[in-house]
Amino acid sequence: MQDKLPTEILGDIFQLSIPRISIKAFENGDLSSVFDEGEPHPNKMRWKISTICRNWKAILEATPVAWSTIVLECLGSFKVILRKCFELSRQLPLDIVAQGPDPEDDERGYALDLLKSHSRRIRRFHGTMNWDGFAVSAVIALFPSKSQRIELPLLTDLAIKDRSTYISPLKHSLDFPRLTRLSLWAFNMTVIGGLDFRSIQTLESLALTYNWYSPESETLLRLAECTSLYRLIITLDTIRDFPIWDPRQTIPIPSLKYIHFDIDREVVVSTFMSFLHLPSLTHISIRHGSNPHYGRVLIGAFESMRTVSLPALTTITLENIELVGSEFEDQASWIRQIDKICFKNCESNPGHFLGWCSPRMIISAPQVSRIVWEGGSNLYDFISFVAARMHQAERGEARLLENVKVIMPISPNDKEVEAVRQSVEKKWPNLLQCS
Repeated sequence: MQDKLPTEILGDIFQLSIPRISIKAFENGDLSSVFDEGEPHPNKMRWKISTICRNWKAILEATPVAWSTIVLECLGSFKVILRKCFELSRQLPLDIVAQGPDPEDDERGYALDLLKSHSRRIRRFHGTMNWDGFAVSAVIALFPSKSQRIELPLLTDLAIKDRSTYISPLKHSLDFPRLTRLSLWAFNMTVIGGLDFRSIQTLESLALTYNWYSPESETLLRLAECTSLYRLIITLDTIRDFPIWDPRQTIPIPSLKYIHFDIDREVVVSTFMSFLHLPSLTHISIRHGSNPHYGRVLIGAFESMRTVSLPALTTITLENIELVGSEFEDQASWIRQIDKICFKNCESNPGHFLGWCSPRMIISAPQVSRIVWEGGSNLYDFISFVAARMHQAERGEARLLENVKVIMPISPNDKEVEAVRQSVEKKWPNLLQCS
């Protein structure tokens, strides 16, 4: 079979078999891995293909795209692998991943010399920095100082994760004319201060992850210069204090469409939303840590946003939050215009969930027509809410639900859930979509 396939087809198959850096790793900050889940290491995949037969090895080595994802990691025949990747990728743009411990001096020097000599080809760079990590050396090599600037004209995506207390050297003026996605961890927030005005203007996606320390006013103020920004991710872990902020001062980001908070307390959401002016925001997403948390975190955030103007907002996503039933009873204007609500791994407190079926909750978000329930618990209560909401809508007190997706298995042995599901399906066919 392999002898019958044209060389061009095999080359295409090989290049598609080599994992590329996931775009999510730049868009979602610490919420996504460098490579998509289940994908093998690029070096391992190249090795497997090249050991099948000589013909496959020759075709693989003649396919530059298959070598353009380079992992700076001290494993195996480190120098040989790097040399082959840089050479066989020809002049194609490069995706660089720097991770793992720092190699020995001679290997590190060899790798960094290669990196600097091919810096004009770097399109994406993802570095995970540790005390003795390779990423630290790579970052210092690419961004040594203002007087020794190395040009990165093709750089579109940059992610620097700091899992140590290493202070990033990226404090001087940085010119990345094509930068569109930037993901920064902790101490590396100084990168934003170093970006020149042109680089800030091209940003479309920005992910900021804080741990231990609070956001700096200088970083936040530069958000006003992000005139192309449509996606903003804010992750805060164990943050207690925010910079002193003049309540009369706002930061306009007119292009922003989506904002996501990964938080452990409502003050994060309320503080950010109090000074950001987001006239085009259509989607706000809130995730609480890794486990469902008491719903009053969400209620507190919503109540503090009561006076915030969000004229374009239509979608809310809530994840890992324990719902108490009165989250949407606030009469804020932006709640009344919501069209879609997504619940991911949320839990409903049975003792409070009946609030979902109260007229107050239903009427306070009268424009909701689409709901997604993914994972979570107490599915019976959720489907009961759907039925109550439809009854209210039929009386003209709210908009009819047009689409309700349940993304979780429904056991046929759960007779209570199955009964209420069949009841809804009988009265409103095709409303519930279960998968």
